[in-house]
Amino acid sequence: MKKQALKTNLFKHYKHKAPLSPSFSKISLPKISSHHQSLKKQLTLSSQTLIDITLFFLTEINNGLHQKKSSLKMLKTHIKPSSQKKSGITLAIDWGGSNLRILKVNLDPKIINPEEIDISKKIQKKISPIEKKHPLLIFDHIAQHIRKLISQENNQTDISLGLTFSFHLNAKNASHGQIITLSKEFCETEIKGKDPHVLLQNALKKIHLSNIKIKALLNDTTGTLITKAYFNQNCDVSMILGSGTNICLLIDKMIYVTESGDFAIQQIIPRTEFDKTLDQNSENPGQQIAEKMISGAYLGELFRLIILKTLTNLPSSHLIHKKNSFHTPYLSEIEKDTSLGLKKTKQILTTLQIESTLATRIKAKKIIQLISNRSAKIAAACLAGSLKKIDPTLSQNHVVAIDGSIFEKYYKYSERMISSLNNIFKNNNKKINLVLTKNGSLLGAAIAALNQTD
Repeated sequence: MKKQALKTNLFKHYKHKAPLSPSFSKISLPKISSHHQSLKKQLTLSSQTLIDITLFFLTEINNGLHQKKSSLKMLKTHIKPSSQKKSGITLAIDWGGSNLRILKVNLDPKIINPEEIDISKKIQKKISPIEKKHPLLIFDHIAQHIRKLISQENNQTDISLGLTFSFHLNAKNASHGQIITLSKEFCETEIKGKDPHVLLQNALKKIHLSNIKIKALLNDTTGTLITKAYFNQNCDVSMILGSGTNICLLIDKMIYVTESGDFAIQQIIPRTEFDKTLDQNSENPGQQIAEKMISGAYLGELFRLIILKTLTNLPSSHLIHKKNSFHTPYLSEIEKDTSLGLKKTKQILTTLQIESTLATRIKAKKIIQLISNRSAKIAAACLAGSLKKIDPTLSQNHVVAIDGSIFEKYYKYSERMISSLNNIFKNNNKKINLVLTKNGSLLGAAIAALNQTD
């Protein structure tokens, strides 16, 4: 799944593929009914459970800030948001879980909202499986793309660059840091413990681009907060809800990254057998348990594991055996399917070589709703814990900048988050404004780089 947008045509990528198996498998009605009843008990979170998650998240924030044992890293970014408008050409890189984007942008102080910034001069590519296995290659590829973007610029003039690196990073200052760990199914062996600034600067020097100066190193969540705060000073929290998830917040005028994907949610709610299987089969078993319940990289896989246990006459070559073959965008399409006989749902399942009756499609849809409801509720509770840290009595207005395809495109996801916040804050959530901040990770890198120039 793309980090910034769900596919608009879900079947475009798959419809020309030859089937992996000539036979179809049928969902067993007794099995799926049994799973639905069991999962309903395990995946449904009460209002009290949401409050428990919120308070535990707050406790973990405080523990992390005071160097006590915590599942939240509370990483200091050394970057402060700024509403001071500057002008100039800058480069921005957004290295996300699924995509790589390189932007050349001319920031104009007259612009009053991020949607007005021209981001047309960019290169965007999907990160390949080879690059995920050998992420050191990506730095050389970034350098090559930058050379294309600035081919018309004077190579004697210094150009500031901001790098959004959407993984665990221990920042040493505004532009240097140490990679703690990768996620989103990247192999980390080559670059763990290294400084992305140094790796990219070396790649640039190899092709004689020493005039590119890396001024800011941040993650996507920080970039999103910087982008919105640049235009709205009430923004003090940001969140990513896409292929991954994270939260950062402003404490004493400094941005801290929680690395909320690592939140020990299992201490409040038990994991299902499918959560455990998904975790065991992932690139990072035992890590990022909350992310595996929330984010787009995992929701589709969770449903695949559930549906796998309901199938009959299943040959080993069947498509559904393939890890990550059931993409999260399918879940959203099935949830919003109101067609007669759930025709679109049938089409999606047929594409995956699954035969279904209307009764089993209804049950499958209900299971998907349980999965996405749990995701939205956990996301909202983690956000609520962050807001309680900043403003315990919720006495002020708060703008929460959120970027990512799940929040933007998943069927009624944002509405479910708002409803959950309403339950947590007892109808006192009117001071919380969740704002979609598109391209925040990219624009934030540009803004941060320009503000670090002087």
